[in-house]
This record gives sequence, structure tokens and C-alpha cells, in this order.
Amino acid sequence: MGRMSMMSIRKLGWIATALCGWLLLVLPAQATRIALVIGNSNYQNEKPLVNPGNDADLIARVLKDDLQFDKVTLKKNVNRRDLNRLITEFSEAARSADAAVIYYSGHGMQKSGINYLIPVDAAIQNEGDIDSEGVSSAKLMTALESAAPRVGVIVLDACRNNPYTTRTRGGTKGLARMGDVGEGMLVAYATREDATADDGDKGNSPYTKALAKQLRRKDQPVRVAFENVADDVKAATGGQQKPVTYGDLKSSVYLVSPFMSGHQTAPSASDLVAIEKEAWTEAQQSNTLDAYQAYVDAFPQGLHVGPAKIKMASLRASNSTPTTIIATRTNPANTTVSSSMASGTTFRDCDDGSCPDMIVIPSGSFTMGSPNSESGRSNGEGPQHQVNVSTFALGRTAVTQGQWKAMMGSNPSFFTSCGDNCPVENVNWNDAKNFIQRLNQKTGKTYRLPSE
Repeated sequence: MGRMSMMSIRKLGWIATALCGWLLLVLPAQATRIALVIGNSNYQNEKPLVNPGNDADLIARVLKDDLQFDKVTLKKNVNRRDLNRLITEFSEAARSADAAVIYYSGHGMQKSGINYLIPVDAAIQNEGDIDSEGVSSAKLMTALESAAPRVGVIVLDACRNNPYTTRTRGGTKGLARMGDVGEGMLVAYATREDATADDGDKGNSPYTKALAKQLRRKDQPVRVAFENVADDVKAATGGQQKPVTYGDLKSSVYLVSPFMSGHQTAPSASDLVAIEKEAWTEAQQSNTLDAYQAYVDAFPQGLHVGPAKIKMASLRASNSTPTTIIATRTNPANTTVSSSMASGTTFRDCDDGSCPDMIVIPSGSFTMGSPNSESGRSNGEGPQHQVNVSTFALGRTAVTQGQWKAMMGSNPSFFTSCGDNCPVENVNWNDAKNFIQRLNQKTGKTYRLPSE
């Protein structure tokens, strides 16, 4: 379904800023925005990179000239001592800022699942040198979390091919999967974990070109901008480079207001009614979580908040981001395990440890929601409606770490000490969809994630 029209998003943002004076859809015009931009090209002990210095120049210009950030600190070819100092100083300057952005372009690598930025004076001869010669990306996270800006963004165009592969036993390409990201923060990688990014020939890397292009567009929220960056980079690299983001930054947040300039008069009551009506219509036509969330954020006491929350709950049920995965399979009679498939029958579509154990659930119906007469009932508990369920099979347990490893070849879980029978976790929506896709391809059956 399509996104909300830009006119409605602008109106929603204008109302949120003018009426509330705090961050809902956009940062107010007088917001404090600061950035630290670093580009490391001239490595002293390895072959220099072509474009990080140019990349840093470009992003600094965009933040300062196009997005009108209050303070942009640009540093190039930074050694380890100065890199640590810059991060500490930035954390102090970013305290309670409305937006704080850190951009790093240069070499990056991982060791034992920990990511490191590589200063230009690094002299890494073996794995033991990585901790002392590199700067952990966790320090960037800590700096922003300590500063507690309303919006924090870290961009790492730092996945160039590991220059120290021949001298380290690990030699893992790219950066490791990002762990927990603080509230109100977004971390962006130039490419997916365990993969490398293109430095580009001349001028700028493909990722930074796309990032500059999308940041200059003030008519889109931060998350939408990075989604478009990913699309642009995949197109420019023939699908070889696939940027990813981590974090829970709201999908309605802008880095800078796309429409406010100077003082504007608050809208009249009739204007507000008309704008809310148009926003609700747009949300219904878009029928997406982002659209309904934008409406609720801008009109927390609006006439349609109840129905909007009901729709959001329904959409989340079918599109939720799981921390663990349970598989569902339709048409359970289509199996080689049993021909009858009575209620409670269990089966598995493959015996190599990758397919989940399934149990047949009988068809039936039930009434969802509470009656209008129920004491203490909230708007989100209705209206009552009948739900009919056909016979299907459901995973007896969440997908296990052993099943995930057998199907996907890796284990992203944090809690691995309990063994292969523990649920797989630390997986996102795309990871879950990829698992289901491979399961379908392997078995020739129709699996999906459970929904309402």
C-alpha cells in the first residue's frame, strides 16, 4: 500500500510542532542539531582508501548547508588518540540536543562479534592488536546514550574489505550484527553484516552518494530516507551491496522540518478539524502502520484515535517483528508424514534438523473483542467480530537455534549456552521472512509466520 501523501505528512508535522512544542513528527525549527563527521583515507600502515575524505566532505556540506545543522565538526585522517578525544567531546556537546549525528567513513572490522573503527595510525599485526589499535564502535553508542539527544543517528560507511585479513586469524569481512540500540536511536551500516561495501572509484562511495541525495530531501522522515538509501545502493551495485539499519527510531521522525521557516500563525479550530479529517482519510487510504502512527502522534486526542489503534494492532499481528519465530503451515494434509492428519497430529517435513516439528490445529471460529456493555471496556477492545480459522499446522515450539543453524548456516542468538534446543533470538522481521522462504523452497510446502 502507498505511503501517506507528503502534503498530509507536512500538515501533521506542522500541527505537532506548533501545538506540542516537542518532538513528534519533526524537530522544531529552533532545534539544536549537531554532527561529528569523520573520513579516514590516508592510512599509514596500509594501502590508502580513495574516497572517505571526499565522503566526509560531502556529508558535512549536506548537514550544514542543506539541513542547516547548528554545528558540524569535520575531521579527516584521524589517529586513535584524536578519535577517542573527538567522541568524548561530541558526547558532551550533544547533551540534550534535538538531533545528534555521527558519520564515519573509513576502514572498519570486527573481532569476536565486536566492531572496531580503524584510525589512520593503526598498526595491527595480529588479533591481539585490534583492541589496542582500533576504537570500538560501542564507544559511539555509549557517547550518544550518555548525551541522550531526542534523536541519535550513527552512520558507519566502514565496511571496506578488511585490510588486515592476512595478519589476523579471524579475517571476518565487514561488521558484525548490531546488538541492542538505545531508544530514539538509529544505526546505519553501508552494507549488511559480514559483507563489504564498495569504496567507489572516484568522488564518493555508492553509499555516501545515495545518503547525501536522500538527506537533501527534507520531505521524508529519517527511516524513509535510509530505506531509500538502501534501494539506491542496491540499484547502483547490481544488488551486491545491501545497506541495513538497526534501532527503534520512530518512523515519523524528521531530522529537520521540511516546511517550517520563520514564525507562522497557529491554525484556527476549523483548520484543525479539516486537517485532522484529511489526515485520517490519508491514513485509511494508505492502511500502513506508519500512516496510522503518524495520525495518532499528531492527534493524540483525535476523533479517530480508537479506530487507528485497532487497525495498528491488526497490522502488527500480521507484520510484527519477532524476537523468536514460530512457523505456521497451511494445507497440513499435503504431507508425506500422514494421510489423515487428525487434530493433534505431529509431523516434520524434513529430517535433517532444519524443519520445525508441527502440530495440526483443527478448524473453528470464535468471537474477538469485548461487548459494548462490558464494565471498564476501552475503545481498543472492539468492535466484536467473528473470526473463522481453517485447519492449519503450527510449530510445536519456537524455531530453535539448531533448526536455524541447519537452515541458515549461522546462529545470531545472544543466548547460546543452553544449546540447540533453545529458541533462536536476536532476529528481525527480514531474518524471519528469509527463514520461511528457505523453508518453503526446501520442502515445497507453504509455511508462513503466524498472524491473527
